[in-house]
Amino acid sequence: MGIESVVPGRAIRIPKEKSLWRENILKTFWAYIFSAVLIVLSLFFFLWTRVSVVTINYEIDELSTNHATLLKENKEVTIQFETVITPKNLERMGKKLGLIYPERSQTVPVRENGNNTKN
Repeated sequence: MGIESVVPGRAIRIPKEKSLWRENILKTFWAYIFSAVLIVLSLFFFLWTRVSVVTINYEIDELSTNHATLLKENKEVTIQFETVITPKNLERMGKKLGLIYPERSQTVPVRENGNNTKN
């Protein structure tokens, strides 16, 4: 028994062996297509991960450079701050602002032994 196929104008009977052969070819074709799609998707995934790694490495390099620059700036600002906040400079700035030393009656002594509680 075979499979009947209709061609315009006439009916063709295809033997069963040819039908199985055609099914096997179609199954093999779809298996190859599926394998090819799987390989292409795997390649895209691999390339995407490699591009991501390279991009992240560039970002890390840029951030490291920025970090080094910020550390250098921090060091410079700390040095500037320490040179501005010297007793001599504070006294000079205070005089510019019109500040004066307090009189004895305006000062409160602080105990050095750490016992500041009243008995």
